[in-house]
Amino acid sequence: MTAILAPRARRLGLPLPVIVLLATLPAVRGVLHDLGVAREDHPLTLALALVPLLVWVVVAVAASTRPFLSLLAAGAGYGILLALVHVVLWDVNLATSGAAGPRLGGALEGVLAPWLEAVLLRGAAATSSLLVGLAVGAATGLLALGIRRIATAIAPRRETR
Repeated sequence: MTAILAPRARRLGLPLPVIVLLATLPAVRGVLHDLGVAREDHPLTLALALVPLLVWVVVAVAASTRPFLSLLAAGAGYGILLALVHVVLWDVNLATSGAAGPRLGGALEGVLAPWLEAVLLRGAAATSSLLVGLAVGAATGLLALGIRRIATAIAPRRETR
């Protein structure tokens, strides 16, 4: 089994289980938010949003052979998890927040059957979650790649002194 995973791990820069673990770290905040546990104005919520991404960058810089690709893959996994969390906890989130659910407006208001409108809206939420995950992965991947390149450019200079 290890021989099967080894080429994939080399392609992604990190072993697949590590990438999956990285993807789950920021998803915790999404679960807590949708359950109404994490308040937007609380410092812990900010920590739950930023610390996992800091961990991503540190792990990619320290251990990945391909930091950008590793974090893009972690971001894709995070996007999938975020989409699942939002779709599964949709009704719970609306109930705990007290907000009215989203609705189609304009020319589409009241035109579609309620079940079809719900499918479209949840599909849009899932799509945006996937895009957010990919964007977060790309941004952190670029940051890790930049740090890695700066570190390797500086490292030889230190040895020559």
